[in-house]
Amino acid sequence: MSARQLAVVTVVACLPMPVAIHADMVPPGSQLAVASFELPAVPSKWEPGANTASIFSAAAIPGTPGGATWSIMGAGFSDASGADMTHGANTTVVITSLGFSLSTIQGMIDAALNVWAAASGFTNLGQVTDGGVNAGASEAGGGQLGDIRITAWAFDSLLDQLFTLAHAATPGTEATDGAGGTLGGDLHLNPDQLWVDDPTDVGFDPFFDTDVDLPTVLLHELGHSLGLDHSPVAGSVMEASYMGARRTLHADDIAGIQAIYGASQAVPEPPALLLLGFALLVMALVRVARRRPAVSHSVWAAALTDGNRIA
Repeated sequence: MSARQLAVVTVVACLPMPVAIHADMVPPGSQLAVASFELPAVPSKWEPGANTASIFSAAAIPGTPGGATWSIMGAGFSDASGADMTHGANTTVVITSLGFSLSTIQGMIDAALNVWAAASGFTNLGQVTDGGVNAGASEAGGGQLGDIRITAWAFDSLLDQLFTLAHAATPGTEATDGAGGTLGGDLHLNPDQLWVDDPTDVGFDPFFDTDVDLPTVLLHELGHSLGLDHSPVAGSVMEASYMGARRTLHADDIAGIQAIYGASQAVPEPPALLLLGFALLVMALVRVARRRPAVSHSVWAAALTDGNRIA
């Protein structure tokens, strides 16, 4: 696992001023401003197809399509990459410990990825069966199943337990980052937080207003999993601080994701002339059908009287 990904394992901070609990992992000046959204110092993206990523230059942002699979890790796993030291001796726990059923959480993850996909050339390749191995395990052992592995995993320090909601790594594979590279894209949610499904949630305070909208945090963290860093734009999904529920993308979020993956690859609507031609063809077929002679009822009656019953 490279320092490139370490530098962008991020937090959704919970106070008016961004709280970067892992500030030692994000050296000053490590972010490059592109328009108003931001990319990591060494940006990366998913390419088309599973387990395929690339590193690109911020001076030549690709704007090309890509896609990724995702999975949900089970309980009892630790970090095999040596890169994520925020969990200490803690191991992953079942994701339903966040307070929702498995199907509900699966739906939230899928919906969040589809929000990013609808705005860009990124394709949500869907959920796959998790490799069932430690985070950052080798591809030979299944560490790449899926590209984005999502789990509930308690943090080690008291400060992280109180103030860190989640963190995620940027896209990466063994091909881009060497041993431990399968940690790329993975997302870890803090089970010590009070998670809710509330589109009206107005903010977070660890002592007075402790609930956090899970779909909002998933949308933010999956933005990191797709290659975005924090944005300085107030009101954007990728803003560093959690300031309440945000389930739709800001123009700045869209500009960022399209810079990496290009515009949406939605299928264009058929031209009006093609639709008109189809309608005329249907009308012609209807007219031909109306001109066909009706079947004589006497033929059916004769068949019955002759004992030739039709099965």
